[in-house]
Amino acid sequence: MAIPRKVKFPSMSFVHLHVHSHYSLLDGLTKIDDLVESAKADGSPAVALTDHGVMYGAIEFYEKCKKRELSQSLVLKPTLLQVHDTTAPFVLMKKIITT
Repeated sequence: MAIPRKVKFPSMSFVHLHVHSHYSLLDGLTKIDDLVESAKADGSPAVALTDHGVMYGAIEFYEKCKKRELSQSLVLKPTLLQVHDTTAPFVLMKKIITT
């Protein structure tokens, strides 16, 4: 079930580039169906999936976005950098298709 929206954005385009799904352990609750439907309902031309350290939702995300005619970006957000005894995340982004 998509999240109901009260505000429509007139004549401008916005793309969420930092979204965690339920596959992102400890970070996200959003189901991919809800993410794609909400992006489409908001008039977004594209959406990204930025799960932490996993790509379990990649195929589902790709297929759902393609079905709803949304461009998609798959993002892997691993935590690999170690700086002064602290790990720091970095982002690898790849736009995979434009519809």
